[in-house]
Amino acid sequence: MMQLIPTTFGDIRRFGVRALTVAGMALLLAACAATPTRTFKVDALTDPDRIPTAPPGESIAFYIEPAYDLEEGETLRFREAAGYVETALAGAGYYRTRDRSRARVLIRMDAAISDPVSESRVYSEPIYVRRWGYSRTVRVPVRNEEGKVVSYRYSTIYEPPRTEFAGWTDRMRRTTVYEKALDLTAYEMRNGERGPEQWTLRVSSVDESSDLRSYLPLLVAAAMPYVGERTPGEVQVRMRDDHENVKLVRRGI
Repeated sequence: MMQLIPTTFGDIRRFGVRALTVAGMALLLAACAATPTRTFKVDALTDPDRIPTAPPGESIAFYIEPAYDLEEGETLRFREAAGYVETALAGAGYYRTRDRSRARVLIRMDAAISDPVSESRVYSEPIYVRRWGYSRTVRVPVRNEEGKVVSYRYSTIYEPPRTEFAGWTDRMRRTTVYEKALDLTAYEMRNGERGPEQWTLRVSSVDESSDLRSYLPLLVAAAMPYVGERTPGEVQVRMRDDHENVKLVRRGI
C-alpha cells in the first residue's frame, strides 16, 4: 500500500520539495495560459541596392514623419507610436534625428484601425457527460496465515458522480473584428529631400479588440525582425504578449 503521509524528517523534506515543485509547475502553467499569444501578418519588401550602411560602431540617422499631412504638427498619438518605432529601429542600426536635413533615411509611418467587420467564426467546444453515482458489491477473499483462501466476504463500494470528457463539437459564432495595422516605409534622403524607396514593411492583426493604442507596441515588436528584410509574401508570425521584443519596445530607449 502506498504511504502518503511523511513519517520522518527526510520524508517530510522530500514530500515538501515534491509539493513545492508541483505547485511551482502549476503556477507556471497558469501564468503561461494567462498570457495571450497573438497572430500577426507581416509583409516586407526591400531594394537591396539601396539599403543604407554605416561604418562600424556608427548608426544611420533617420527622420520619421506621418504618412499623412498634419496641419498643426505632430499629434500625441503619432509621438507615442514614433517612440516605439525609434526603439525598434535602434536594434537595426538606426538612430532618430529631429533635424530632417541631417537624416540619411526618411521613415514615413502610418498606424490605423479598420472599420468594424462582422464575420462568422467556427470554434470547437468540449462536450462533457455527467455520470451518476452508483453502488456495486465486490467479493474479497479472506486468507489464513499460510496465504490460502478460506472464505469470502462481501463489501459495498460506492462510485461517486463524475463528469467525463466525451469529445468536441464545432459551433459557429458571429463576431465583430478589427484590423490593426502599422505601415513603415523608408526612403533615401538627398539634401533633405525624399528620394527613392529603400524598404517597406506592413504588420497587421485581426481580432475582436478595437484598441489600437494598446496594440502599437505589439505591432512594432512583430515588425522588428523584418526591418530592411524581404518576406516571400505575407507571412504569419505568432508572438506572446510577454515576448522580449514587446518588453523592449514598451520600455523604450
